[in-house]
Amino acid sequence: MTKHSEFLTVHLTPVLHRAAPVGRLTLVVVAENERGQGIGRALVEAAELELAARGSVLVEVISNRRYTGAHEFYEHLGYEMTSYKFK
Repeated sequence: MTKHSEFLTVHLTPVLHRAAPVGRLTLVVVAENERGQGIGRALVEAAELELAARGSVLVEVISNRRYTGAHEFYEHLGYEMTSYKFK
């Protein structure tokens, strides 16, 4: 039996400044030994399709700024940093 460690969480959020809800990828995890096989890309693509089917006009990714490897992955998929988040 092969054990896999990959998952993704999504949220669909209504926002006042857009005509339709915004999709958000809040957690994308692929085990280090399984990276580079297209698993992350497949998870993100499936999430994007599901969010679009639910009416999302935009997909955002949330990532801690210390995860630079994740940022490179998202940029490779065509995402770009457009804002900062303060807490």
